[in-house]
Amino acid sequence: MRLGTVLAAGVLIAAGFAVAIAEMLHLPKGTIWIVVAAAVAILAVIRAATR
Repeated sequence: MRLGTVLAAGVLIAAGFAVAIAEMLHLPKGTIWIVVAAAVAILAVIRAATR
């Protein structure tokens, strides 16, 4: 099994939960974009590290 793929899936699941929590708490829309940007950055690091 590929470790990078498993890590990336975990990051996506965690980001989904973070977005759901931000929506549930009625946080500003900017919060969601911060979560998405952080997830993309982490996925880029995982991809670069496991290439």
